[in-house]
Amino acid sequence: MNKLLAVGLVMGAVLAPSSLLFAQSALGPLTRAESIVYHDCLRAAWVDDYCRSRSFGFLSTSYDACLTANGVDVVPVRGYGIWTKDRCWALARSGVR
Repeated sequence: MNKLLAVGLVMGAVLAPSSLLFAQSALGPLTRAESIVYHDCLRAAWVDDYCRSRSFGFLSTSYDACLTANGVDVVPVRGYGIWTKDRCWALARSGVR
């Protein structure tokens, strides 16, 4: 009985953390609408990073003009960095446009 209990506890300890991790992640491909939101978010983040690096720091109008010229009205995720893809994926999964 003690061996069965010990094996059950070990198996529960091994399997529980992975199931908790998978429960929070949204597995599977994006739907068509989510894919559009995801790619729009990535594009806006890239354009934001591009415009910030090429506009003059003292002229906010040059940054705004750059965004407008590249067709970006709203930047949901600032900058194109290491976590941008994850943040855009979460944004697409949340259904926010």
